[in-house]
Amino acid sequence: MSFLPNPLNQSSHQTQEQNPILDCLEIWNLFYKYSERKIRSIYYLLNGADEIHRVYLKANGSPFEIPTPGRRHLMVTSPKHIEEINRAPLDLLSLHAVAKDFLQPKDTMHGFEWKDIRGVEGTGFVRALRGTVVPLYELCKRLVARLNCHVFFGSKISEDIEFFEAAYQFPQDSALAAEFIRLLPKGISRLLACCVTKNFKAAATLHHRLGQEIERRLEAKEKEGEKSIPNDCLQWIIDTVPKKAAWSVNRFVGEVMGIWYGSVHTLSIAVTYALLDLYTHPEYIEPLREELSKAKTEDFNNGPALPLLDSFLSESARLSAFESTGVRRQALNSFTFRDGLRINRGDWICVPHRSMMRDNSNFIDALTFDGFRFLKNGRSARDSHMVDASDKWLIWGIGRITCPGRFYATATLKLVIARFLKGYDCELLPFKGGRSMQWRSTIVPKRGLRLAVRRRTG
Repeated sequence: MSFLPNPLNQSSHQTQEQNPILDCLEIWNLFYKYSERKIRSIYYLLNGADEIHRVYLKANGSPFEIPTPGRRHLMVTSPKHIEEINRAPLDLLSLHAVAKDFLQPKDTMHGFEWKDIRGVEGTGFVRALRGTVVPLYELCKRLVARLNCHVFFGSKISEDIEFFEAAYQFPQDSALAAEFIRLLPKGISRLLACCVTKNFKAAATLHHRLGQEIERRLEAKEKEGEKSIPNDCLQWIIDTVPKKAAWSVNRFVGEVMGIWYGSVHTLSIAVTYALLDLYTHPEYIEPLREELSKAKTEDFNNGPALPLLDSFLSESARLSAFESTGVRRQALNSFTFRDGLRINRGDWICVPHRSMMRDNSNFIDALTFDGFRFLKNGRSARDSHMVDASDKWLIWGIGRITCPGRFYATATLKLVIARFLKGYDCELLPFKGGRSMQWRSTIVPKRGLRLAVRRRTG
């Protein structure tokens, strides 16, 4: 994409006497290239997904670069490159460093500092009535936060209003503050981040309350004869930390806050798009209700038990993918692929999986929503596509580093959609323009989307 006219970009056969002009041409070309890159990187902030897809189509399978206001992003799509990323040493290509760059945890997570390399300090948790009109995205964020609170922290602490509000607000504050810190000079970014987050109030409250709860549980665990052991994610993290790793309370809190951010932020968007897809394609409502009428409680944690719902959510994740890139790694040192492709230290290597999932060479009639697509082409209804992790289905990552929470996320999606289908009749109210906005490579639901909800009778 060329954003600047370049009338001086021409070959020249000037003689030796014309060197000053040649020097001017060279300086102009350097300035042109620098300015175009800067403009493209700013354009990326508001249209990142479209820019990735445009260059993806132009590249026709070859690696390509995406300028951003921060680090250089190199995109690859070939199975060989993806497999090399998977096999690369963690001290060369690091997902952990990408997450650190995204979240700026030292500022947004109350001083918690991540290492660039995953697992260097020990990681214990990577194992696998009346009608009403509601703002859809806001509803989904609160719904997911409420559900996650019970799963993560148990009913007692999650029912505390102050704690819940801090847990709910923290992911939003962190995402906003991290953008200020990444984009602006240090002198002003911290000040603005403090202003928009009320001096990181939610992060401070969450950090303090989690610290108290973890201290209490660690003390209870040491007592002999302790009869009541909480059955929640927080306790599981406490119990599964490697014995050789002596984690401090602060380390526990930082890890929990990091997991909490990822779970609430991404799952809220996924639930919103699943409901959008459901109510913009109402022909799927009755078949899904019929399947759910025969479902048992345990079926929601068993992918093959609900094949229609599993396929519908897979199609929503494919066509409504809210993140344009996947398998992101930051090069901690320069890295060269076997075919000579090189990534410099500090740059990111990524896979444009949203574009790949919208490519007709990968999916038949790829831009058409087909809710039962994944039950076709000989695929057995006994398979669960949604939780797959392969070079053809990259929403959870690849190989050694796939999302350990994908089973929980899928079960949560199914439970939420089932609750809406069985308990309510809903209608998506008309809206102007698109249903999403772009920021960097992320496609976020617009806040103006509204859902009319009426409780079902019988």
